[in-house]
Amino acid sequence: MDTRREMETADGQEIDERMQIAAVIGGETATTRRKGTVGNREGTNDGGQRFVEDLDKGKVDAGTGSVRDTWQMRLKGVFIAVTVITLSYNILAASTPRPSRFSVITKMAPAYCRLNLPARLQNLILDKHNEIRSQVALGQYAVDDDYLPPADNMVKLDWDCELELEAQQRAQQCNLQKENSGRQMNGWDEVRGENAFYFRTTDGLDVSGAVLKGIQRMGDEIAIAGIKNLKLSRYDSRIGHATQILWKETRKLGCAVQECPARQDGSLDGQKYNVAVCKYYPTGNVFKSSTPTSIYSVGDVASACSEGTFGDPSTGLCVAATWQEGSKEK
Repeated sequence: MDTRREMETADGQEIDERMQIAAVIGGETATTRRKGTVGNREGTNDGGQRFVEDLDKGKVDAGTGSVRDTWQMRLKGVFIAVTVITLSYNILAASTPRPSRFSVITKMAPAYCRLNLPARLQNLILDKHNEIRSQVALGQYAVDDDYLPPADNMVKLDWDCELELEAQQRAQQCNLQKENSGRQMNGWDEVRGENAFYFRTTDGLDVSGAVLKGIQRMGDEIAIAGIKNLKLSRYDSRIGHATQILWKETRKLGCAVQECPARQDGSLDGQKYNVAVCKYYPTGNVFKSSTPTSIYSVGDVASACSEGTFGDPSTGLCVAATWQEGSKEK
């Protein structure tokens, strides 16, 4: 009897130990099922045994190493991509020239005066004048089979609202035979330089196109006359409009356009017409002595710009500075 009880007790303990082992293995299997597959582990009823076998064969470590290798490859790919982008940016930055401060200043829009002239036409007129001056400054103004010499101090013209007002009052007269000069400007009583012409909007040209065409024709007078020596001792009517546009002392410009009714005397074909007037300051075509006066200063392009101006290499013009240095702290 005692022997049988001892055997039953021993068998019971053995059964309890087996149940505990099964419970441990079952818990590990459940944990594996929740976390998914690691190496060759699978969430099955015999997962405990496979897990132990995988540990023995080193398959779990191999799976972890595979993940590590994947991340290393990804990081390496990102590093290579960043390196390529950085090198490409540096190459582009080195090969693409940055705009100079001169070109930025040159492209600044002039002040709009809010008179009769539209802002767009104002900008076109100013640009056309500076385009002609730039052509000469760079030594690109053709005369016959040669070019005019470049200018060392050809100033970029700026728009002036008072000159525009004077040009507007002059244009409203619709008669270019009467000239009213000598108006006061900033305390100085001086004669303004003037270029003016009649035009009609024909041949498909609108007002803007006709005005620009007229200014270009005035600028072409030197080429048409074939004059290469620009040292003059007196006014030359053949090139008077062009010399005013190119005059070395001139700094400011203001223009106006006026539509006029048909004339009663039947002149200008008895049709409506337009008047364009430009005023310049200081005036050009001034000859104070018999000594020949040069229309502009000849020399290397923009090599002798006056104080307060900077040479723009793209246009050859001397451009007035438009910024102020900040005051130093005391």
